[in-house]
Amino acid sequence: MLAMALTAHSQDYLKLMSYNIRNTKGMDNVRNVQRIANVINNEAPDVVAVQELDSMTTRSNQTYVLAEVAERTQMHANYAPAISFQGGKYGIGILSKEQPLSIRTFPLPGREEKRMLMIAEFKNYFFACTHLSLTEEDRLASLDIIKNNASTSNKPFFLAGDLNDTPDSKFIKSLQQDFQILTNTKKPTYPAPEPKETIDYIAAWKENTDNFANLSTQVVEEPLASDHRPITVTLRMAKKADELFLTQPYVQNPVNNGITILWETTIPAYSWVEYGTDKANLKRVRLIIDGQAEFNESIHKIRLDNLTPGQTYYYRVCSQEILQYKAYSKKFGNIAQSDFYTFTMPEADADSFTAVIFNDLHQRGNVFQGFFFGSKPTFAASLGALNALIVYVIPKDNTRPPIFAILKHSAGAVGAGLYTFFPLCGLLLFPTMVAEQRAVRYIFFAFYANHIITSLCPNWAQSMAGFTGLISLAYSSIFLNFDLAVF
Repeated sequence: MLAMALTAHSQDYLKLMSYNIRNTKGMDNVRNVQRIANVINNEAPDVVAVQELDSMTTRSNQTYVLAEVAERTQMHANYAPAISFQGGKYGIGILSKEQPLSIRTFPLPGREEKRMLMIAEFKNYFFACTHLSLTEEDRLASLDIIKNNASTSNKPFFLAGDLNDTPDSKFIKSLQQDFQILTNTKKPTYPAPEPKETIDYIAAWKENTDNFANLSTQVVEEPLASDHRPITVTLRMAKKADELFLTQPYVQNPVNNGITILWETTIPAYSWVEYGTDKANLKRVRLIIDGQAEFNESIHKIRLDNLTPGQTYYYRVCSQEILQYKAYSKKFGNIAQSDFYTFTMPEADADSFTAVIFNDLHQRGNVFQGFFFGSKPTFAASLGALNALIVYVIPKDNTRPPIFAILKHSAGAVGAGLYTFFPLCGLLLFPTMVAEQRAVRYIFFAFYANHIITSLCPNWAQSMAGFTGLISLAYSSIFLNFDLAVF
């Protein structure tokens, strides 16, 4: 489960690149496809806007240049010719790790040569490539076409390319009315050996900039491969609200007229709990440490205090993604809200409870099939097993989430991490003797308020012969009216 969370987290980052490759002709006047590919591979972008590309021309020996670069970078190639040239075509292209969902092209004005706008749609964004005219009037006319397309997008729209104009120009100022430039305009990009002008840009349509955070930007120090230097932007893309929760909430430590609500998110988040005796009148509680709200965590623990014994409460958990976390700058993403759940505080004079006890699960994920909510978990090593437990050990009647009391089950990373996921807060540790090993180990258990469970798996009962009795004896001697089920 930890591996799954980390993989999902890495997929949230998006690296954009724009590179005028001069048809692979370097400042040494040598055409070198591999050199261009090396520059791109070193930056490892997710998508690249490429300008000045031949296809099947005489000067390129009738080769499809973008395909040559794509083969060496292991990326998908999509080409948009702007003009016919030397028996072939000349234009722009997009390289991408992910195959685009669709490609659209739009001709743009150009007095010295016709220009082109190419728009690739991906699952979570649009990416547009262009190489604009040398004439200001043509660039301004092109801007209207670009804006018309960006304004209809329902997800982030990025524009990248050689715009052939400087930051203080009329065209760039007009562009900035509706686009946010993501690259550093103070870093020149042309000519590559000693850049003096900024004419290459990556920008975003302003209406959709809430869905990402700009983490870094760079003008790559490459003076030889082309007459332009490549530019990159690294973004953190917002997750959808329904992708934020890794686990359902679970409750802990119903002691001292309080209870702790725990859950995990797939990414660092700002979180709170809303609770009350009815859904219409809810209080909001955050974790406050030294006067400050605690956030930017993926494991969330919030304590509800001053609760009434015997009272049933409704609660739900809420988490908001943190896209960017800096000392003086924080950017937030979408908010996820769980369903409503309930818990009932123990009566003040309660002297019994119902429990389900598990011991030495190891790789036996089939224990949870049929009885618990969710599909069969895959138990990974170390802390991954704990996450699997949290995700899957939720009863089908999940209006009554379990109160986990995970005790010291094993040594190593699992044992060290138990308190992170299952803070004991005053609950007792109950050591049990494993006769055949002559070693004292702690078992972990989950108990359910008013949720009586009496099933017993025969195959497990046989494999745990002798040990079952030890557990039963240990607990029945401590608690009165104790209902036990062992798996």
